[in-house]
Amino acid sequence: MKHYSQLTPEQRYIIYSMLKIGLTQSMIAKVIGVDKSTVSRELKRNSGKRGYRPKQADAFAKDRQQGKSGLALIYKVDRRTKENTEDAIKRLLSSISGQVHTITSDNGKEFANHEKIAKRFKCDFYFAHPYSSWERGTNKNTNGLIRQYFPKDRDFRTITDKELIHAMKRINNRPRKRLGYKTPNQVFFEGSYNVALTT
Repeated sequence: MKHYSQLTPEQRYIIYSMLKIGLTQSMIAKVIGVDKSTVSRELKRNSGKRGYRPKQADAFAKDRQQGKSGLALIYKVDRRTKENTEDAIKRLLSSISGQVHTITSDNGKEFANHEKIAKRFKCDFYFAHPYSSWERGTNKNTNGLIRQYFPKDRDFRTITDKELIHAMKRINNRPRKRLGYKTPNQVFFEGSYNVALTT
């Protein structure tokens, strides 16, 4: 029977170092005291475009785990330009900037100002791999919740600020089973979490 273990940042640095010197996944697993399947899964799920890097791997993992509060921040932009997107992100995150440690987005060109955003919030900015929706699970789930209020056939130009605020309040104050029946607001404001973005 396979047993998956949650890895620590220290274990991720050891994995990185051991990969560099050519050790096998089995040997790495023995050294850090986990099942081989844990190392295999770690490398598969948390490697980036430049291979496995411990800091990035830790951010990917946190974004998928309890760090996901499910907090929905919704903002309507007139056009999906990099300037409009940067402005929207700054407006949405400014009041919670101390709680933003990483941002993960899709690869849209509207996120071209990602370096400015990362600098503004003193956080790391990551891009999910194309066709790897599991790296942005929060986005997919949140989009589904938002669609309950604004179906796909709705002309988004007609959505008012009042409607956006109403949807955010309802989504963020709805208890979730995966959060132990707490609301996203309760979970987010109890700790510091990562942010996933979509357009």
